[in-house]
Amino acid sequence: MDFKEGDFVSVKDVSVRGIVVGVCDPFVDIMQKEPHLRFRADQSVVEKIEGINVFDDTRLSGD
Repeated sequence: MDFKEGDFVSVKDVSVRGIVVGVCDPFVDIMQKEPHLRFRADQSVVEKIEGINVFDDTRLSGD
């Protein structure tokens, strides 16, 4: 399944694909402490899933 901009992505969706979040990434603590959260994919999330180490933490939402 490919992600497109605007999709909701969960921590499980990301971890299943073996994505490693960088130590400077603001998602690290959020993803570990709040695994139920989903965030809306924007281009940075899509790029992250494609292997670029970027997230936009303004897109968080409850499940």
